[in-house]
Amino acid sequence: MAKERAGNAGFGALFLREERVPAGGYKQILVRDDPAPDKDSTPTDLEVSSGILANSHIRVELDEGGIRGISVRDEKLLGAIGLHLRQDHTDTWTFDTDRFEEPVVATLSDAEWVVEEEGPLRGRVRLEAQLDGSSIRWTLDLHRSNPRLQIKLEVSFNEKFEMMQMPIELVRASEKWLSGSGTGWAERIAATTEWPVQGWSLVESEGNYLALITHDAFSVSMNGSLWQWTLLRSPRMAWGGEDPEVYAGRDWHTDQGQHTFDFTLCADQNLEAGRLNKLTRQQAQPPVVFDRYEGLDRPPWGNSPPRSLWLASEQRAVADGKMPHLPEQRSGVARPEEGDSL
Repeated sequence: MAKERAGNAGFGALFLREERVPAGGYKQILVRDDPAPDKDSTPTDLEVSSGILANSHIRVELDEGGIRGISVRDEKLLGAIGLHLRQDHTDTWTFDTDRFEEPVVATLSDAEWVVEEEGPLRGRVRLEAQLDGSSIRWTLDLHRSNPRLQIKLEVSFNEKFEMMQMPIELVRASEKWLSGSGTGWAERIAATTEWPVQGWSLVESEGNYLALITHDAFSVSMNGSLWQWTLLRSPRMAWGGEDPEVYAGRDWHTDQGQHTFDFTLCADQNLEAGRLNKLTRQQAQPPVVFDRYEGLDRPPWGNSPPRSLWLASEQRAVADGKMPHLPEQRSGVARPEEGDSL
């Protein structure tokens, strides 16, 4: 399988490798230190620069305001994707409104994308900027021959009575809009109304489907050709909209500090609700990856800790025969020794 090298070679190298792991299964990978294959010998459809991130399915155009546009299979479906701050003087629970229509006070601009990875398996670009009093790091990942764009937003939010939103412009107005919910999914009516969302949101325009999958944002509106996600809000904490009778002027505001948002933009041709529910579960439950302390910082006992340090999970793994590197597992003995429990 293909490998990829990235990062600072003076400190160490990052290698990527394509693997398939069956559901409920596992795969053991030996990491070696012999020279990596020449990346130019690995076939790829990726194009990566500070202005373009593309493969044979998706083409993402970048500019100083974020994403300028996205084409899917050579047809432009999305216009700009940006970030802005909007005034928000509603109470903590938005009792008296179902939409956000106050003025936008700051928009991401004058930002610069840089190439972080440029290999045959994955392209990655990164933008770091300031949006009023908040810091933004925006990372895009695109894999070879994959119709899905990974979007990560890292925000240090420091606003008061403002909200951060991610507006997405559709080239043509959406004819159908579905959103995941706690019990399935719901078809919504396009308007400025803000709706709750759980897991995913899907739009359709002239037979083209696009979906955003996330477990980190829960409020979205669709008004014609504007698909707008509300990410963060900063009203007073537990505030009903008026000052209490006894008020000393000291306030705490919601959503302050560090936040990370992971989105997957899906341009697959089969995007029915059942498929999106599966992709949403996969995003929430990525494969568990761990090492066995080979090489750097290897503990004095080697690959297996003394049994006096075993946790209950390790004892169960031995009892189930799932630690094949132990001599007794190789010989067919699958029970922990007497006195192994803590």
